[in-house]
Amino acid sequence: MNEDANKPAELLGGREKAILTIIFLASGCYLILGSFGITDTGKLSANIPDWLIAVIGGMLLLLGLMIVLGDSGRINDLLAGLVISGMATIFGWISLFGDSANFSGDGALIADFTSFPLQRAIFGLGAIFCLLGAGYAFYRARTRKVKRSLNRDN
Repeated sequence: MNEDANKPAELLGGREKAILTIIFLASGCYLILGSFGITDTGKLSANIPDWLIAVIGGMLLLLGLMIVLGDSGRINDLLAGLVISGMATIFGWISLFGDSANFSGDGALIADFTSFPLQRAIFGLGAIFCLLGAGYAFYRARTRKVKRSLNRDN
């Protein structure tokens, strides 16, 4: 049986991976430096706390690292859990502390009955689902068996 038949097809070539990696790593560094006041993030940081900008930058750095590493088993699962945890943090902050004036769509049908902004509930649910996804990724990182190659060159 052909061993290559069981491997997933590469979606991106080496050049595309390199470009995406540079974009993610540069964006992440820019945002992290901006959260410390080293670079100017402008309007982005007007209503957002600096620590949340650092979380977003950290997620971008981790995504760039994931592209470089490819599917590396446990490490990939761990990094995925960290990225999804960052997403949960962002959604949770928006749900609890986001400025309601910046929410688009009115959700009038449900909001009229509940006196609770529908958008906050949706971001809160998104945070919960992200936490569940992160938990699963961390579980996989902990329980995944390490693949050992039978054809080792010593």
